[in-house]
Formats: sequence, structure tokens, C-alpha cells
Amino acid sequence: MQDKENVIVTRHITSNTIINIGQCLFVGISVSGDGANGDCDVYDGTNAKAIKKFHIEVLSGTTHSISGILTKFSKGIYIVVNAVTTNVSCDYIVLPRK
Repeated sequence: MQDKENVIVTRHITSNTIINIGQCLFVGISVSGDGANGDCDVYDGTNAKAIKKFHIEVLSGTTHSISGILTKFSKGIYIVVNAVTTNVSCDYIVLPRK
């Protein structure tokens, strides 16, 4: 799924998901543990064989948010949700293709 350029896009997920394919600017992430501990891995690519950029863990009933990251992802964003009780919101900007 491709989104419009130069707009912050927010995706909410609860399972492994390709967030974006192609260059983008990773802006922020929020991870919540809904009823149990939660965690996720964020990759620069379209699968878990790509370069892992982040690993985030949260305790049950808590949310950890990081904003203003502004990290360039060259191949896309793929997020692995490692627990069924994990809710993730990801903010990013699609970069123009060259």
C-alpha cells in the first residue's frame, strides 16, 4: 500500500504488517501492552530478514511512545508484533521516488 507523499501517515496494527514499501521517513511509534506485556520489532524492508532498526517492549497496561525519530528507511517499514496483546501505531512520511 502506498500513501501520498509529504503527509504524515499513521497506521494502527495488531499483527505482523508491511507498513510501507519504498523510501520513507519514520516519524514515531507507540506500543501498548493490552492485558499482558507487549513487544515489537521494526525493520527497514518488507520482511523480518531486513535490517532491524528498533525493538520495543512494554509492560501490561502501559504504552510507550517515541516521536520525532525522523529516521530514513530505504526499503520500507515492516513491523513484527511479537504478542497478540500488542497494539502498535506507526507514523511515517512517504519520500518521493527518484
